[in-house]
Amino acid sequence: ESLPELPDFPPVYNGHFDRLVLVDTRVSLERQHELIGVDCRFDKNELPIHPDSAQLPSELAYWMQCQDGSRHLRVSEEGSLPLFHDFEIPCSAIEGLAMYAQDSRALRFGGSVMDLPSSLHPEWSSSYRVGLRLFCGKPQMLYSRIVNNDAPRGPATRGKIVG
Repeated sequence: ESLPELPDFPPVYNGHFDRLVLVDTRVSLERQHELIGVDCRFDKNELPIHPDSAQLPSELAYWMQCQDGSRHLRVSEEGSLPLFHDFEIPCSAIEGLAMYAQDSRALRFGGSVMDLPSSLHPEWSSSYRVGLRLFCGKPQMLYSRIVNNDAPRGPATRGKIVG
């Protein structure tokens, strides 16, 4: 299957989202970790779930406009939700991997964590979210509790409209 055509995104996305990213869900999350070289800190039995499946695009491959978490840096997920615009939703684990794969500067802050709040732990979903971080210069994807607002972290978001 070929790559999707670039959609016409709403003009409001300009200036709000600084990245244009191609996401391909035809390759499993596990395989993408291997291909990109991201150390996955959870096993096959702990793959993330998406409680709001209505937010997941139906397309197997799609373009999204997004931001890497720096817009909401040092704001907890709960604290950032009121700051989200009505056209903005949290990114998933596979979207965060795509963002990092296409531009490693998405984790440009030493020790930063890109929170991917729409991907949750299958059993402890109320308190554990997926995050992508640099640790000793290497990218890791892990579950973390969001308890420290002083850490350089922020939730990555994308526009609701993808294509």
